[in-house]
Amino acid sequence: RALIYQGILITTNIEKKLELMNALKNSFKNDGMEKAFDMELRLFLSEINKDDIPSNYTRFYENYIETDNVKLTNIKINNKVLHQSKLINYFKAENRTYPIDYIYPWSDKYNVSIKIPDGYTVESLPEPLSINLSNDMGSFRFGVSQNAGKIIITCQNAIKTPVIGAEFYKDLQQYYKMILEKESEKIVLVKS
Repeated sequence: RALIYQGILITTNIEKKLELMNALKNSFKNDGMEKAFDMELRLFLSEINKDDIPSNYTRFYENYIETDNVKLTNIKINNKVLHQSKLINYFKAENRTYPIDYIYPWSDKYNVSIKIPDGYTVESLPEPLSINLSNDMGSFRFGVSQNAGKIIITCQNAIKTPVIGAEFYKDLQQYYKMILEKESEKIVLVKS
């Protein structure tokens, strides 16, 4: 979905853009999330002159450009819909006898900026979180702030010790459980 969305943003050919919008809309429909892309789709379609719509996309355009019957309500951003996280909890086993080998120390850092739509205000944001693995083997930092009409999300996960002994398995399980819970929290916007 992310690649299709990027294609919509960079494509200048109207027919190709409409093809990608249709593919993304169908992707959400097939997963039972029919309304997940509606507002953004309307914004994209509103930027296209109706006279420039190819005949094979006229019905698609007319079905989704209609805004008269749209009732705007609270928005709850579900990060599982918008961003399929690459973080999966691999540490589900009860116990472990072998060490966890990351091969080398690593650090991932993400900064995300989300524009707050006109006519909406932030009702709630996730609280910041900072956790460390025992013996300073790793750390996770998560923060969310609101500034100048945008929501800024920063997230950093670092493993400083490439091989973590099996005796720290329970700590590692708890560490990833807390990360998964934090990254599943919602940002809620309400119509002002």
